[in-house]
Amino acid sequence: MASPTQAPRAAPQRSSGTARTVGPGEARPTLIPRPFAVLSAIVGAGVLVALAELFSLLLPGTSAPASPFVAVGGAFIDMVPAAVKDLVISLFGTADKLVLFLCMGAVYALLAAGIGLLGRRSRLLAVLALAGLGLLAALVVITRPGTGLVDAVPTLLGTLGGTAVLHRMLGLARSAAAGSAEYS
Repeated sequence: MASPTQAPRAAPQRSSGTARTVGPGEARPTLIPRPFAVLSAIVGAGVLVALAELFSLLLPGTSAPASPFVAVGGAFIDMVPAAVKDLVISLFGTADKLVLFLCMGAVYALLAAGIGLLGRRSRLLAVLALAGLGLLAALVVITRPGTGLVDAVPTLLGTLGGTAVLHRMLGLARSAAAGSAEYS
């Protein structure tokens, strides 16, 4: 029983999943658990790349460098000093491109994980961050030799798909987190 000077504690109420009541006039945002947020962003980022790569193969009028992974890898190779390139080739031989793509995938997964952590609090910021990565990749694609504006279309379509998946997954994860918090 609450004392006369102490307000009774408010009972949790079903909400839209964005906040839960913890006391009179207090609202605390429902945080998505880290593993779900990170997984949501990694899946969204994976969809972005998968769709972009698929569309770069299927859309008529796009050139081979329209692949965002090939374009970003090529741009990275162009920026690396010749001594570093020679060292990598001497260490990995003909597998140097495979190592490059594996490292790019690891960096991309880490960036996606960071976007997921951002998405714990703000779905909008996470979606904008992933869209920014997609737009950056599209910009890299159109700056590569032998490409034009049409070559950015696959990456832009992949960005639309990836951000839509991220938005939906973060929304589902937030709803699930809000629901489990209300019944715990």
